[in-house]
Amino acid sequence: MPVEVGGLAAQFARRGDISARSVLVTVFGDTIAPLGGRVWLSDLFDLLAPFPFTERLVRTSMSRLVAEGWCVPEKVGRRSRYALTDAAASATDAAARLIYSRSDHDCSGEWTVVFVEDDDAMSTRLQWHGFARLARAVVAMPDDGSGRAGTILDSHDVSKRYPVATARFSNLEVLGAGGRISASPEFADLVAGYERFVQQYSTLEAPALEKLGSADAFAVRTMVVHELRRLRLRDPDLPAGLLPSPWIGAEAFQLAARIYRTVDAGAWRWVCSKTSTDPGKIDTEVAQRFA
Repeated sequence: MPVEVGGLAAQFARRGDISARSVLVTVFGDTIAPLGGRVWLSDLFDLLAPFPFTERLVRTSMSRLVAEGWCVPEKVGRRSRYALTDAAASATDAAARLIYSRSDHDCSGEWTVVFVEDDDAMSTRLQWHGFARLARAVVAMPDDGSGRAGTILDSHDVSKRYPVATARFSNLEVLGAGGRISASPEFADLVAGYERFVQQYSTLEAPALEKLGSADAFAVRTMVVHELRRLRLRDPDLPAGLLPSPWIGAEAFQLAARIYRTVDAGAWRWVCSKTSTDPGKIDTEVAQRFA
């Protein structure tokens, strides 16, 4: 069955929870970063042609990203170029490790634990960034060695206001068996997001995806990464013993991997044609995505 990408992209862009600014963040992370983190504004207009974003909207969104410290503008003659800031490049690298791969934690490793006030807004905020609620006033994240927990805490100045500890649990499985984590509203929302992702994209079958033109391949890749990024950044990557079985997050990740690998070559053809990029100069780490 053919894939009507134009309709999908238009529907995607019209959703209330989707903005041109957030899609640009995805495009910078998924596409521009491997090209060196810089892009001409005119090339960005061409690159985003598969989506119904006007040039004016793209300009406004880029101005917002500059104001937020995500990008810096560079003027070269009469042309405008945007580059990722050092902080944005670091955040992009950290996000890439979550989007394109999954950790395989066990229950015996170290965790970063934060003791928050009951029903404190910080508890919810941390859970939206990948911490899991272990008890009413305790949130935690498995330590995968990437420093992700520390980066999140530093960005919110959490350590200045709340006790933070490193812990090693000997019987963490008890939490999973008790259903405390899966009963949290934030975790239920994450599960619902994964379920919507699977429902939305499971109809995209490989034979149809393989026939897509380069513009449509880029649109599909961008949409899938955008949706998965928002879910993976909230997912604490808990050990299997703490997750419902079967785990919908694993199903969503494998679906994204299948679609991404199928459309990736076509998507890069579109990118290279719109940015005058030599395919041989694309960051070699791109080949390891969803490996």
